[in-house]
Amino acid sequence: MKKPIQGLAEAIFETFLFNSRIIVIIAVVGSLVSSVLMFLHGALQIYQATTLFVQHPMPQHDAPAHADLSVLLISSVDTFLFATVLLRHGQLRAVHQQDRSCEPHAGVATELAFDSQPR
Repeated sequence: MKKPIQGLAEAIFETFLFNSRIIVIIAVVGSLVSSVLMFLHGALQIYQATTLFVQHPMPQHDAPAHADLSVLLISSVDTFLFATVLLRHGQLRAVHQQDRSCEPHAGVATELAFDSQPR
């Protein structure tokens, strides 16, 4: 059974979090902008790898162009994966923020309702 002070502390803390939702919005926008920039960076890496391949289609075995091409392609895949993670994180946070803004303090009311029931 929770103490009344703990329930009050949780209510104050959740009220503070709800009132500071602008910070979450800034984080969501930052995540989405970062995702777009990472997609552009990955596309530029693919373009760079393509131009490198066109310039040296059949390099010698120990040529530096061959090693650079492999590094560029692996790096671009990593960049696209990271951009996808940022995009998904931004989408999930935006949806979660919309749900929280519809019903303020829903979590507090639910917890208090469960605490008041006898066990």
